Amino acid sequence: MINKFIALLDRWIAASSGADRRIEELEALHRKGLYAIRHSPEVDVAPADYCEAAGLPRGTHWPVVVAAVLDEVSNSQQSHTVETLRALVQANFLSQQGMERTLAFMAKANPVVKTLIFDRRLDAA
Repeated sequence: MINKFIALLDRWIAASSGADRRIEELEALHRKGLYAIRHSPEVDVAPADYCEAAGLPRGTHWPVVVAAVLDEVSNSQQSHTVETLRALVQANFLSQQGMERTLAFMAKANPVVKTLIFDRRLDAA
């Protein structure tokens, strides 16, 4: 999953066309991440530079990074990030306080974009 995500981001940066297909690829990776959260004994943590690029704290799990990028580029009314964080809490990979700290960090890292995302999508997740 990690190598696919890195390759996807590299392609995203390199090309400006075909954005819909890349969004579909991100959505597929997001679904795989949710599956991994629910069915794997552990979930990988993303490298610090990817966490920071996604506006997330260091030590964030890979599926959250994928979800945050997907939230930034898609027009979905649902927050993939909140959905993923809730799945991590339910699977005991993250505490409720950890989820709240991550959301607060995201809002502080990019207040305008994150406020729009979470004001519009938090209840939908």
